Amino acid sequence: MRADKLVEVGLKDGGSALLLIHVEVQAQRDPDLARRMFRYHYRLFDKFGRAAASLVVLADDEPGWRPGPYVHEAGTARLTFDYVRCKLLDVDVGPWLAAGNPVARVVEAHRAAQRTRGDVGARRAAKLALLKELLAAGLERGEALEVMRVVHWLLALPREEEVGLMKEVKSWEASMQGESRSPYETVVLEAGIEEGHRRGLKEGLQAGRQEGRCAAAREFLLDVLAVRFGACDESMLRTVELVSDPERLRRLAQLALRATSLGDVWRDLSKDQDVARG
Repeated sequence: MRADKLVEVGLKDGGSALLLIHVEVQAQRDPDLARRMFRYHYRLFDKFGRAAASLVVLADDEPGWRPGPYVHEAGTARLTFDYVRCKLLDVDVGPWLAAGNPVARVVEAHRAAQRTRGDVGARRAAKLALLKELLAAGLERGEALEVMRVVHWLLALPREEEVGLMKEVKSWEASMQGESRSPYETVVLEAGIEEGHRRGLKEGLQAGRQEGRCAAAREFLLDVLAVRFGACDESMLRTVELVSDPERLRRLAQLALRATSLGDVWRDLSKDQDVARG
């Protein structure tokens, strides 16, 4: 068994006592939830020697599902274990949004994911609306990036839809703030680099060679260049094809994320062409 989140906090007055808080997020009906929460509780007690405060965030979309405490009876013995429950359907996020709480944006994204399940068009529209709200909310950049990563994960779109959405968000933000790089563009491209690296590694291992890794890394590098600077010409495409090291391709994609112009990438990439000619 693995708990979703276990945190340890100290007292505000600096005292030595510590409190364990166990938070479980449940996004679908589970008739065994109460018993499972009890098992988490006693196993944490066995491991740490103190009881944890137990909280369940019920993130499902079933209004009637309201799990209760765990009750066990055996002969003359009776055990009742209760825990705090927060049903997201009951939560009014309006005041949270007004107060600038970033968690409210995450709850909004979760609700949108449930509402648009199986409908790509509706999901794209909901994701665009959420991103515009988030970008206009005035959050500190680091905080906004963290929320955007969760929104991107919860409201995943097919690749071609995601690229189109990213361009639209970037254009909208540039018109509002004059920025050349959208925070959301950073989130998507960084996530794509990691996904491309992971996918390529898996393919390479399955094939027993590096070709799979190279193909995935090369494909993503070209995607990054296309999104940031437009379609590559034949000379650059041929040079990219010469790169046979997946780690080199990954570093080039990271450079493409930071570069201010295509020339910056071309100068670094040309080294591979020189090596090939040599």
